[in-house]
Amino acid sequence: MASTPLPRPLHSHPPHFRSPLHPHPPENRVAIISPLPISRHPVLAPPTLPNLDMAEKLGPEKRHAFVHNGQKVFEWDQTLDEVNMYIDLPKGVPTKLFHCTIQATHVEVGIRGNPPYLNHDLTLPVKTDSSFWTIEDGEMHITLQKREKGKTWSSPIQGQGSLDPYAADQEQKRLMLQRFQEENPGFDFSQAQFTGTCPDPRTFMGGIRSD
Repeated sequence: MASTPLPRPLHSHPPHFRSPLHPHPPENRVAIISPLPISRHPVLAPPTLPNLDMAEKLGPEKRHAFVHNGQKVFEWDQTLDEVNMYIDLPKGVPTKLFHCTIQATHVEVGIRGNPPYLNHDLTLPVKTDSSFWTIEDGEMHITLQKREKGKTWSSPIQGQGSLDPYAADQEQKRLMLQRFQEENPGFDFSQAQFTGTCPDPRTFMGGIRSD
């Protein structure tokens, strides 16, 4: 497919949006390079009565960073319902030139008229009608609505930057507590702890309640 040429940059040197997977950008273009190359039943401490916004207390404590060849490709986190991706954008490129295409099993991010920065299959399917992206303060935020609510994702991108076993177990425990909190809003599960391996938040005890 023929590339659409970009307007002449205002700078003597064009800004770079490079991903570690494609080390050699085409000449005379804005470069975009991507670096992608449990006991059966949990035992919980008793919950306490709520005193703050419980959903917020059980939200992601920090973002996971996917780093390839020393370069941060993106950061991400997740809730019962969503996976969020955060991409730092290069300075000097008009916001309207960035694009993001979200399909049920695929995501593509880049600058129009250039090779994509990300062009990869998703770890699990998403709902395209409720997934979206925004740009604010030099950062692209992609919200992917999980098709399977409560399913723990090891990474947004299939086969790339997966969590290690310990981090994956911690994510699963947090999502399990989010599920308990959602189904029992009168209690505070933010201090509850599991002993043993955490079960699947989506399937435990007959499955998660969904709309």
